[in-house]
Amino acid sequence: MRPVVEFDCEKARQDGLRVADGNLLRLFHATITALTQDAAHAPLCEIRAGDVQISESALSWIDGDMTYGFGSAVNPLRGVTFEHGGRALGNGQQWAVDCTFRDLQVGVQDGGCLEARLVRCRFQDNRRNWELGYTLSGIVAVDCTFGLEQDPGPHVRRWRPGDGPWHHPSFVALRHLVIHVQDEGAKPIEGALVEVTESSGDLSAVHHGSVQTDRAGRTPAPEARGALLVTDYAYRATDDAPEPNSHDCRIESHDYRYSVRVTADGYQPTTVAGVDPDQSWTERTVALRRR
Repeated sequence: MRPVVEFDCEKARQDGLRVADGNLLRLFHATITALTQDAAHAPLCEIRAGDVQISESALSWIDGDMTYGFGSAVNPLRGVTFEHGGRALGNGQQWAVDCTFRDLQVGVQDGGCLEARLVRCRFQDNRRNWELGYTLSGIVAVDCTFGLEQDPGPHVRRWRPGDGPWHHPSFVALRHLVIHVQDEGAKPIEGALVEVTESSGDLSAVHHGSVQTDRAGRTPAPEARGALLVTDYAYRATDDAPEPNSHDCRIESHDYRYSVRVTADGYQPTTVAGVDPDQSWTERTVALRRR
C-alpha cells in the first residue's frame, strides 16, 4: 500500500503543506499531489526547514517551490520523484540520490546559497534542468542524466553581494569509469595498476584516479568501493561581462579527456589516450603485451 495525500484546490495554491523550523516531516513510499491533476488546481508544498526525511516518494502537481533551503545534506533525498511543478530543489546544502526531476520549471536552482550534490539523478522534459546565479559553489552531479531542456542552457550567471567580491557559480558533471585489463589472449589480468590522468594535466579533474584490477581484470564496478571517478564536463561563471556590474557573463565550459596508463608485472606498460567519459560506468578494455 502506498499512502497518497491529495489536496482538493479550486485554484492553484489554495491549500497545501508548509514545513518550517520546529516541524517534522517523514515521507516514505508516499505521494503528495493534487486531487485534480493540472496546474490550475495545484497545491503548494513549501518544505523550507525542520526535521525532514523523504525517501522513495513523489511530489507531483505542486505550484511553485516544492522545497527551499531545508538542507537535505543531513538526510539525503533518496528515490524521490519531483514532477509537474515549479522548482524542486532551491538553496541550501542539498544531497539527492536516485531522484527524478520531470516536467518542472526548473529542477535545481540557486537562490543565493546553493551547494548541491546529485547522484544518479535523472532530468526529463523540464523547462530548465538547473540554474545558477548567486552561490559561491554550485552543483556537482555524479552519474546523472540530463534530458533536453525547453529553454536550452547552460544557465549560469555571476553575482556580487553589495560591494563584496563576485561569486562565480559552477556546475560540474562527474562520471565513473570501468577499465577491463586483459592479455593478448583476452585473459583477465588481476592486480594491474590503472592510473588515470587528465590530458592537459588538470589534477583537479580526477577525483579517484588510481586502482588495481580484481580477479576478473576489472576496476571496481558500481557495487564496489574505490571506483575510478573523473570530471566529464564543467561550466563556470566568469568576469568576462558586457558591463562592469552585469550579472550576465561569458560561461567558461570545458569537456575533459583522459589518458589511462596500465602497468602489471610481466607486461609492457600501455597508455590509452583520448578517453571520453561521456557515459557513466562504460567499460573500456586495455590489452597488455608480455615482456
